Amino acid sequence: MRCNCAILSPNVASFVDAKPFSLPFCRQAKNSTSISTEVINSWFVERMFDFENIGFTHTRDGVKYLVCANCEDGPVGYLCPVTKAHFVAWNFAESVLLALFRMATEQGQTNVVGTGVEEPLDLIRLSLDERIYVKMRNDREVRGRLHAFDQHLNMILSQVEETVTTVELDEENFEEMHKQTKRQIPMLFVRGDAIILVAPPLRHT
Repeated sequence: MRCNCAILSPNVASFVDAKPFSLPFCRQAKNSTSISTEVINSWFVERMFDFENIGFTHTRDGVKYLVCANCEDGPVGYLCPVTKAHFVAWNFAESVLLALFRMATEQGQTNVVGTGVEEPLDLIRLSLDERIYVKMRNDREVRGRLHAFDQHLNMILSQVEETVTTVELDEENFEEMHKQTKRQIPMLFVRGDAIILVAPPLRHT
């Protein structure tokens, strides 16, 4: 089984095309098979918590494999026993983005977008190609142009401005200080299960 859910946090991975490795199918199962597929291209990530939804299998033959924590399919990559670095198969991590782009293109060619709102997702549908505001968990919010979405509210945004709010304690008067950090991201995949609020569209921001 091949997982299409492997999503990396933005700007944490390096692309690797010179380190081929083999991934066995369903390695986490007790009766695991020896069938494998060779992966040439992968994402290299140093720290485990840079992944948004990756879990470990038990060690097999000295290697820990990575599986999707959402659907438990996999493996989608492995932990190098020597360097302790994580490698995620490129095609697994990117296929979900390609599927969303393909879905949006097909819908644009075959459907006429109406103006009625009957279901919650209709409001998102009417915001395609508009600039929206998305409030997320962990005091994070983004503003960007909506290109695609699915029924799980996974989104692809472009021209994104991300704002992260952190709370610091003043050592002198012990008052909380709210600090905002902003950055610009050309293209961003937003996971639906991290979204708290969507405000479409933004006309005057």
